[in-house]
Amino acid sequence: MKGTEDTESLVLVGAKGGTVSFASIVDMVGKSECPSRDRESMVDSLHELATDFLFVYGALRHGFALHHHLRRLGAEFVARGEVQAELYDLGRFPGARKSSKPGKVLAGEVYRLRQAEKALKVLDHVEGYSPQTAEKSLFQRATTEVVLPNGERRVAWIYWLNERAGARR
Repeated sequence: MKGTEDTESLVLVGAKGGTVSFASIVDMVGKSECPSRDRESMVDSLHELATDFLFVYGALRHGFALHHHLRRLGAEFVARGEVQAELYDLGRFPGARKSSKPGKVLAGEVYRLRQAEKALKVLDHVEGYSPQTAEKSLFQRATTEVVLPNGERRVAWIYWLNERAGARR
């Protein structure tokens, strides 16, 4: 199933601080009575759970041009983190694409969003992402696994560079 390759240590943290292991949720879904293709879709959708974490690697980082949006939204710095990705030079700002190549790690910052749904709508605008025309957006919002300095793994929102966008490394 897509999205379950390295999830044994992945922990989902709810807005009220409760936690549940991703593996236990996958196990529960796997035991359900629905057809296997529906279970696979459900597992894929688990990555889209209402996480309130955001991973930033560019202009939204502390000390950079767009960080004031995170301050205004009341986002709380959690930790530095890393994602499996490659960075691209877009001129005035960077873009990143998920990578499966060993050693391709991108450092950034993890924030907890207050009122994540509302905050993501604001950040979608800031990042030029439109869910209605996602294929035409420069960035795509998705969830990804972030590794924290203490080894913990968290699911966080990230703005990936659209595969259709021209970019240089």
